[in-house]
Amino acid sequence: MKDLPNKSESPRKAFERAYVQDIQSAQNLLQKELTLIQTEQTLLEQRIHIMKSFVNDLPTYDPQYSMILTTIKMDQIEFDELSSRKEALLQKLENKT
Repeated sequence: MKDLPNKSESPRKAFERAYVQDIQSAQNLLQKELTLIQTEQTLLEQRIHIMKSFVNDLPTYDPQYSMILTTIKMDQIEFDELSSRKEALLQKLENKT
């Protein structure tokens, strides 16, 4: 039986440790979170765009049609929530400076 890797030695742990050590202040943490949110929004926008173009090629009676439309709506909700979090973070950053 193959030995399981030690959790403390995983590449993810090293990344997490470096990420945490890189944070110097609360403002730096807020800035990193803002960058993460912007990246997530970009990915969601691309995903929504791809799904919209794909759904246009499907007939409306195809079962995937309604599933994809629902997924697009859910992604749009997530995008809107990220926008709200981004605005809140921007306000916090403005108040800290």
